[in-house]
Amino acid sequence: MGRWMEIVDKNGTIHMECHPGYLLYTSKIFPRVLRDKFPMLTRLDFYSGNYVDERQVVEGSDLIQLEKELIIVRKIINYEYFIAGLDNSKFKEYLLEETDDINQEARDSLDQIIRYIVEAIAKKFKLVVLL
Repeated sequence: MGRWMEIVDKNGTIHMECHPGYLLYTSKIFPRVLRDKFPMLTRLDFYSGNYVDERQVVEGSDLIQLEKELIIVRKIINYEYFIAGLDNSKFKEYLLEETDDINQEARDSLDQIIRYIVEAIAKKFKLVVLL
C-alpha cells in the first residue's frame, strides 16, 4: 500500500484518504531546538518509532493539536508567522521543495490534509497514518 492516511469513523469506515507526506517529514525540517513546539508532527515523523505495526492513530485533543501545528506550518510558508531561530524561506524551500516562489500543488496538498483534519475533528473521527 505504501504511505497513506485515512480519516475513519468509530466503525472503521474510511471517509477521506490521501498521501500523508507533510505529516511524515515536516518535523525534521525544524531545527532540533524547535521540535518540542510541534509535538504531534514530531510524533508522526516517519522515523519517530511511534508506529505500531506501521500504523498510528490520532484522535481527540491530539488531532486538535495537529491541526494547530499544521496551520502554523502554513503560516510559516506564507510568511505570516515567525519563530526565533527559524528561517522561513529555507523552511519553505525544504518543505515545498520549491526553488521558485510558488509550488501550488504542494500548497494544495497541505491544505487538503488540514481540511481533512478539520472535518475529522468536527465529526469526531480518527486520523490513521499508515507506513
